[in-house]
Amino acid sequence: EKRKLTFAAFGVRQSTQEQNAFDAEDLAALLGDIETICNEAASKYSGRCLGMLGDRCIMVFGYPIAHEHASQRAVLTAFEVTSKHLEVSGPGYLHISCGIATGDTLVTSDGTGMPSLSGFSGPGVTQAITLSFMADQAEILVPAELATTLEGSFRVQAQAPLAQGAVAYRVISQDAANSHFDTSEMTNTLTSLTGRDREIARLFALWDKPKRGKGNAVHIVGEAGIGKSRLVHSFLRHVHAEPSQIMHFQGSAHHEHSAFHPVVGQLRRLLKISTSARHDEIQASVRAHLTQDPLASEQIESDLAAIILEASLGSQASSNI
Repeated sequence: EKRKLTFAAFGVRQSTQEQNAFDAEDLAALLGDIETICNEAASKYSGRCLGMLGDRCIMVFGYPIAHEHASQRAVLTAFEVTSKHLEVSGPGYLHISCGIATGDTLVTSDGTGMPSLSGFSGPGVTQAITLSFMADQAEILVPAELATTLEGSFRVQAQAPLAQGAVAYRVISQDAANSHFDTSEMTNTLTSLTGRDREIARLFALWDKPKRGKGNAVHIVGEAGIGKSRLVHSFLRHVHAEPSQIMHFQGSAHHEHSAFHPVVGQLRRLLKISTSARHDEIQASVRAHLTQDPLASEQIESDLAAIILEASLGSQASSNI
């Protein structure tokens, strides 16, 4: 069958001299470590590891089950993989680099299970591998057409020229948008909400109660895709114009293995911490905010910073939390 799939290729960038410094056993161990890291990350974002092709680990997204935002899932996986480092003798440690590409793919399967890497034919695999060799350590490169798709969800930057005048783009970090509705608003592609006047009026009637000092809670229930989040988004856009404090906690199918994700998203917006911030930058932002609270302690500061950092890296929380 012919499918539009996203591929990611992972490996370390080394010179020929550096590669020759590894004996066969060390190189096999290094490649085994890369494959283990990739397998662990892929399972969190509905990706599949197809195995090693030379010294590159290849993943596919959108197969066998098609997923919305497969390319975004691939980038989130790449962020987690490239945040790891490999301990080796000589240079001390190496970071993993990544190339991601999307394209029409011919999938050949005997129907008995997941096809092997040789069962996927198309330009996506080749382009992803090429980009992974071009990427510096801990860098994620994508082609121009994929960069356009990712804009609004991630920050991208033109990086390196490719063949025939094309340009590779480096994915820097996740965008600060709270949801895909925010992204659509920034790109002027959000359509008007229609047919929900009664529900909007009901929400405003309920909103009047807390403004008069009466606590209130609203549950919006409905089938998946019926427009619950869109209704809330439209309502909150009106509420923003009034004196109010809005705390936004939202789950994500991309982060279903991170219990802290909704809390961390709110903390990042509150403390104005970018998704690419280092640990020392996160701790400085937390410290600056907590200095306003006389009950805050160094332990609370350390724990909050650790929660934000660990959730960002997709790993388990630190043992001191």
